Amino acid sequence: MITTKEVIEKSYQAVNSGDWDIYLSLYDENMTSDLADIERNQVVEDTSFSGEQKRRKGFDAIKEAVRGIQEGYSHFQNNPVLIVVEGEYGMVICHIQGMTTRGFPIDGKVVDYFRVRNGKIIEMANFADPAVFKPFVEQNIPSK
Repeated sequence: MITTKEVIEKSYQAVNSGDWDIYLSLYDENMTSDLADIERNQVVEDTSFSGEQKRRKGFDAIKEAVRGIQEGYSHFQNNPVLIVVEGEYGMVICHIQGMTTRGFPIDGKVVDYFRVRNGKIIEMANFADPAVFKPFVEQNIPSK
């Protein structure tokens, strides 16, 4: 059986290689998530990377985040700096570097939380400084 750390490492490898099908396959479709809403400055729940944070929840939020990255960045890397695992729980300090499709650089640290069971991510949350992602949010990518 794949370990919690291996699932987490594989998720970052998939993101950094742009293999979004592999990335999404690591998640249980009934998982819970608590993601900061960084794309398109949409009002969704209660926090956004533009100052007033909005939160998005569930597997659909993961798919929307992927779409936002694909549409909003010309270059995106999310590199783990530190991975700490205890049983099925994992916390990762990440360094995100990217370039928005409008040419604005993004460079900041994020903390991701994971819970992995039976080789699938069943919980995920992320936490970041909203100011770092303001150029991404303000580029006004049209919603589909």
